[in-house]
Amino acid sequence: YQQLQSRLATLKIENEEVKKTTEATLQTIQDMVTIEDYDVSECFQHSRSTESVKSTVSETYLSKPSIAKRRANQQETEQFYFMKLREYLEGSN
Repeated sequence: YQQLQSRLATLKIENEEVKKTTEATLQTIQDMVTIEDYDVSECFQHSRSTESVKSTVSETYLSKPSIAKRRANQQETEQFYFMKLREYLEGSN
């Protein structure tokens, strides 16, 4: 009986840790999804010329490597989330 209680306590702690990780990862995914790929609002400051804005937009925000990297990071985070969610669901049974 003592061993069962000890094992149950250990599993409960492990399960809580996985749950916390899952929740944090989900928040990260939600933050990633809310970022627009073409958010250029930072370019429009009063001191910038039209050419400066065009240059910043084309070099930074519309660069394919930047977009591809963000999407790859998001996909990797989503895969991690689903792995942890599965671990949590299997551990809670």
